[in-house]
Amino acid sequence: MSQITVNTINPYFIGGDINLNGTPIRNNGNSYTIGIGQQALVNSIGSHNVAVGRLTLSSLVNGNDNVAIGHSSLQQIEGFSNVAIGTEAGQLSTSGGNNIFIGDNAQSSTPTSSNEITLGNSSNTVIRAAVTTITSLSDKRDKKKIEPLNVGLDFINKLNPVTFVWDERDENGKHDIKDFGFIAQDLKTAQEDINLEETLKLVYEENPDKLEASYGKLVPILVKAIQDLSKEIENLKNKLN
Repeated sequence: MSQITVNTINPYFIGGDINLNGTPIRNNGNSYTIGIGQQALVNSIGSHNVAVGRLTLSSLVNGNDNVAIGHSSLQQIEGFSNVAIGTEAGQLSTSGGNNIFIGDNAQSSTPTSSNEITLGNSSNTVIRAAVTTITSLSDKRDKKKIEPLNVGLDFINKLNPVTFVWDERDENGKHDIKDFGFIAQDLKTAQEDINLEETLKLVYEENPDKLEASYGKLVPILVKAIQDLSKEIENLKNKLN
C-alpha cells in the first residue's frame, strides 16, 4: 500500500504502486483525488478525480473531474469530466470530455470523441426501462426560428426499409442475429439529396468507419408524411363528391 502527501491537497491513494526501492511512484500535484487499486491514477496531476480498480485512469497526466470505477476503465484517457462504470469501460478513449460509459467494455464511437453517452457494448441486444420513451427537452421558450417541417411523404418514399442479419466486423460484436431497419448509407444519401443533412441528422458520423443511425429523428417526418397522405385522401374525397 502506498500513499503520498507531499505538495498535494487532500489526496488519498490505496494500492500496490511502489518501486523496487520502496518509493511511491505516484506523481505529486493531485488535489481532492481518490485512487484505489494498483496503478490507479498512477501518473495523475489533476484534481477531483476518482479511480477505483486496477489501472483506472492510469494514463491521466493532466485532467480533472473524471470518475472511473472498474478494472482498466478510462485507462488511456487524457480529458476532463468523463465518467466510466464497468470493467474496461472507456478503456479505448485517449482524449475527449463529458463522456459517460456504463457497462462492461462500453466504448465511445472514436478514441477522441466528446459529449457522448454509451450504454453497454455491441453484444447487448435490448435496452430495458419501466417507461416506453426517453423524455427530452422540447419547450418552445428554448427554441427560435420555428418553421413548419417541409420533409414528409416524398422523403419517406425515398427510404428503403430492409431486413438483415448482423455480421459485425468486430469479432466480439453481433453475428447471425436477425433484425430489420435501415442502412445508414441509405439514410445519409436521402438527406443529402435534399440538402438537409445538417438539419435532419439521421446519421451520426463521428466515426466514418462505423456509421450510426438516429431512428427517433424519423418520428416528426413520419407524422408529416401521414399529414400529407391525409390531405391527399381529403382532396380525392372532395373530387369524388
